[in-house]
Amino acid sequence: MKAVRIHKFHETPVIDEVAEPKITGPLDVIVRIGGAGVCRTDLHIIEGQWDAAMGTPLPYILGHENAGWVHEVGSAVTNVAVGDTVILHPTPTCGGSYAKGGTGRDNLPEKSGKLDREVRLDV
Repeated sequence: MKAVRIHKFHETPVIDEVAEPKITGPLDVIVRIGGAGVCRTDLHIIEGQWDAAMGTPLPYILGHENAGWVHEVGSAVTNVAVGDTVILHPTPTCGGSYAKGGTGRDNLPEKSGKLDREVRLDV
């Protein structure tokens, strides 16, 4: 498959051929990407601005704002199925959030009822 990657900071990203992902654990999900966005975060990564904080492994695949279709699931995955359309949220969550209840606030953990961090964009 093809991926946009940086090999060195401050250089133009290139399109590389990379290995297809494989299911390695029971909760893994592979998504066939239909669209990927490159945002300011990616530009900061290209510029090397976050390397000290995140230890960016090079080469690095850019584009974390993605949407697509579930291509394959691990044996214990129950909340999505092959063929489902999905978006990939760039912020990891506990998986047991109020988003399941329709609030759309998946950064609000179900058990604690408290926000660790909330970013709200009122447009």
